[in-house]
Amino acid sequence: MAIFLHDCGLNVLLVGASNAAVDALTDQLTALRSEPYVRVRRGEIENRSRTSACPQDSDAGAGKSNPENHNDAEKQNALIGLSQFLKELQSQKGVANKWDTVIPDGITALAKYDIQNAYEVVNNYLSKPKDRRPGPSSPEEDEKWLAKETAFKKCWDAIGELVVQDADIVACTHNLAGTPLVRRNLGANGKKIVIIADEDGQALEPDVLIPLVSLDRANLVIGTIRGGDRQQLPPLSITASEVPGYNEFGYQMGRSLFDRLRRSQFPFKLISEQHRMHPRLSRFPSEFTYSGKMTNDSTVHSISLGTEFSGALLDWIQSKQPNAKFAMGLELIGINVPNGQTMVNERTRSRSNLGNVTVVMELVRFLVTRGVLEGRTSTIITTYADQKKAYVRHMTKLSESLDVAWKDLVQINTVDSMQGHEADLVILDWVVDSGTKSDLGFASDNRRANVALTRARACLIVVANGNILDNDRLSERKPVGIHPEILVHFRSLVQNDLVVDVRASLDDAYSFSDTPAPTDDADIMASATDSQKKLHPVQEEWYTSGVDASAETSTDHVSW
Repeated sequence: MAIFLHDCGLNVLLVGASNAAVDALTDQLTALRSEPYVRVRRGEIENRSRTSACPQDSDAGAGKSNPENHNDAEKQNALIGLSQFLKELQSQKGVANKWDTVIPDGITALAKYDIQNAYEVVNNYLSKPKDRRPGPSSPEEDEKWLAKETAFKKCWDAIGELVVQDADIVACTHNLAGTPLVRRNLGANGKKIVIIADEDGQALEPDVLIPLVSLDRANLVIGTIRGGDRQQLPPLSITASEVPGYNEFGYQMGRSLFDRLRRSQFPFKLISEQHRMHPRLSRFPSEFTYSGKMTNDSTVHSISLGTEFSGALLDWIQSKQPNAKFAMGLELIGINVPNGQTMVNERTRSRSNLGNVTVVMELVRFLVTRGVLEGRTSTIITTYADQKKAYVRHMTKLSESLDVAWKDLVQINTVDSMQGHEADLVILDWVVDSGTKSDLGFASDNRRANVALTRARACLIVVANGNILDNDRLSERKPVGIHPEILVHFRSLVQNDLVVDVRASLDDAYSFSDTPAPTDDADIMASATDSQKKLHPVQEEWYTSGVDASAETSTDHVSW
């Protein structure tokens, strides 16, 4: 839709509830067509809004394990994007004169500062290590340092504003749409604006209003198209200064504008065709969550694991269970860790399971050693932040012991951060060792379970303690969609003989005592308080307002 509207001569503002949601949008945009766009996010440079044109993998790879490298890579990606944009500007009409005197007098010896001067200041600043501030002990040097920092900030802001003003497609979160960089400059080219929001069911209602009403040129906004899935995660309101972060108004704010519109019978278009998963992986969510209405695009039938990967995975499985066959394929596998035990963090109430971590890391080590993960995206998904921290510790140890860069190993994410994303291989760790209502925790929310089970493209490996089925919860007289999805799914794996029993070798587990916990893990999740009432089955719903995007994506048009 963004490409179509761009081709129609409109400005497009792509927004999402989180950076992860916006990144997923831009990834799909570039996958469909190499369309120039500007991505605005909260950056590391003096904690200011950073502008980068078509960043490439700035949030992935080895930089995640080294914050300094990550920051440098982000800066360079931004600089490369700005450089490309400026080269295009130089071939156009003399827009550089517009930016005369963007730096205060006295900063440098130059008398005038056009956009090229600004670029040179930014280039010189980012190409050298940042100088430490001299401080009051050296007043003259300290004054020079301040002058250099001031020049950089003003030049950076000047270039960023020019980039946003000239851009036809801008991507950011709802909140950043209200910052001066976006608010003042979007639509400066005079074109009408259409706002496209994805993962809208996850956005807090006050945040959704920001891009609709805060733009300086809000009169140019002619409509909005909103897409989301009511069967996936709802808005989450937490108090960041408290642990575990529960907010007394979280329940009231847990209903999104998207869901409110849907409940009020606002016009929508149901898009039920999925383009992500192998048909074997889409069958269960289609039947359990979407009442059989999810269909497969013809392209998903060609999704393949590859013979080398399949062979390596089967070798590892048969080393644990020699009679395992998996004649139907290795797209869907369950791993039962009978001695995996859940530990509860008394302070945060988060949970971890060392047994599951040990088994998963043994599998990861095997696949990395065989070299079958190269060229494939792979991720470990877990429902708890403490379990994610445990995987980070182990993955760090594995990276050191194999002398393999972090980027060549497996990514680690919580379920919440994976909404809107996908991977060829997903190892899903449920963490819990009991299926009782109080023990399932976050996994008892079927919307969270649905997100977790629909992230894999080619292979989904579900890790759990088989004891989660040792209860009578699935025998209760309820509609099947009301039962905990985690239990129904694992039972289906057992019934189809897709589960391998693997005991964790806890004696061989890595020691955590000498490895500090990551300090940048801000994953604080609160359990959804909505009841697990079965909602109207839908995969993707798009609301249109005042925009005739296409016959496939719009119905009646109602003024916003």
